[in-house]
Amino acid sequence: MTSSFSLPAAPPSLDSGLHENGAKRAVRGTLVKVLLHERTDRGMVLEPFAARCVRRGEVHELLTTDRWTDVPGARVDRVGFLGFVELDLGGVVDRGTRS
Repeated sequence: MTSSFSLPAAPPSLDSGLHENGAKRAVRGTLVKVLLHERTDRGMVLEPFAARCVRRGEVHELLTTDRWTDVPGARVDRVGFLGFVELDLGGVVDRGTRS
């Protein structure tokens, strides 16, 4: 008897073809705080990692930017704050993932 295990399909990341992009499960969470502001001087620095592991129960800030770059060390100042999410299901988050 054989058993097969498959993960639900995840959309490809914007890094597709540049980094490991195998099957993975979707990371799920609950929005715990809505934020409705933006900044042009955030001063975030892009890490060199294309993926991050996240654990159930962690709280992460969600934000967006229209200044896309994949250059490690690049500064990102222009951001819109969406809120904070508590993760219900951990997994791997890839840079550029749209969902």
